[in-house]
Amino acid sequence: MATDPRGVAAATAALLADARHRAALDDAVRPVADVDIGGGPYDEHDAKELLTRLGIATTARRVCTDRASAHEALDELGGSVAVKLLDATVHHKTEVGGVHLNVRTDADLDVALDALEAVGATRFLIEAMAPSGVDLVVGARRDPVFGPDRTARPGGNYAEALADVSVRLAPLSDSDAATMPDELAAAHCFTLARRTGPTDRGARRIVATLGSLVATHPRIDEVEVNPLRLTATGLGGARCCDHHP
Repeated sequence: MATDPRGVAAATAALLADARHRAALDDAVRPVADVDIGGGPYDEHDAKELLTRLGIATTARRVCTDRASAHEALDELGGSVAVKLLDATVHHKTEVGGVHLNVRTDADLDVALDALEAVGATRFLIEAMAPSGVDLVVGARRDPVFGPDRTARPGGNYAEALADVSVRLAPLSDSDAATMPDELAAAHCFTLARRTGPTDRGARRIVATLGSLVATHPRIDEVEVNPLRLTATGLGGARCCDHHP
């Protein structure tokens, strides 16, 4: 039993801090141990299917293995689509010419497919374009020293221009996750997108969910949604995910 008043005070403070931490975790995303993570390797479609199983909305898409199915997907999705190389071994599709945006017509699609086949594509992802908005990059990884953590940083042009990131260790409550964008130097860029409550609630739950995924499944070292689009009417959908086993 501690008799030193300073020791008693320190022990009491530690117990209070632990109690506050546990109370804060009451609104955290529950562990996702029952989510099927598949066996890998993961192409973009596989990764987005995982996000869907986690309850994270993604843009509508179709996997195509020939031109006929690609044209059918264009007709089915309607409007502008992104046409992408689909290959689990290619992690940076843009760098190899594997992404074509704002494809609207059959002629545009044929041009995009010609270009993808020229760089070796045999499978294609036809995906609806997300509405305009502000992009965040959110994710979680397993740090070799500190263990699972969560990150948030600006997406789009801001990702290249700013060394701007917010990091939290897991586990993380929704309320803690909600403060992460506020710590970014580019926080003012999210003002428009955050006029609606669903955007804030959805974004912070995604950050917490990704951290829970990494914390719960030791085989996953890193998962990233790049970008997570925030719009004036809510989340525009997770458009790309790199999932590393």
